[in-house]
Amino acid sequence: MSLESIPKDAAAVVLLRHNTSPSDPEVFLVRRSEKLAFLGGFHAFPGGQFDAADAEAPVENCPDADARVAISCAARELFEETQVLVARGGDALTQGQRASLLDDLQAARLSWGLAAKPRLHRALPDLASAAKVSPPSLPAR
Repeated sequence: MSLESIPKDAAAVVLLRHNTSPSDPEVFLVRRSEKLAFLGGFHAFPGGQFDAADAEAPVENCPDADARVAISCAARELFEETQVLVARGGDALTQGQRASLLDDLQAARLSWGLAAKPRLHRALPDLASAAKVSPPSLPAR
């Protein structure tokens, strides 16, 4: 048995401040909990592992199934970690509505796919993807 960890499919979001300068961009980072096995306490871009519900959420203008799951995962993780909802119609929700939606998702009263269907569709025209693999020396991947 190998002691090396096996990489898992995951997505992250590099969130830039609106109208930030291309020569000096302002980016948003989160501080990971010290309790996490993977890079606990480090600053990182919001993101995490793919979830089965990521495949259920609609993603407009994306013919590639793998890319749709990655986009959905990135949007879900960003919402779970920051309550930033990058979806068409998301800006119309109040802070209380976003908090209620997050509570329903975390309590499994609503799946990400169902939450996205009635009024929210992924609208990430500036999304670019890149494949990165965590170094094998990390305890979890």
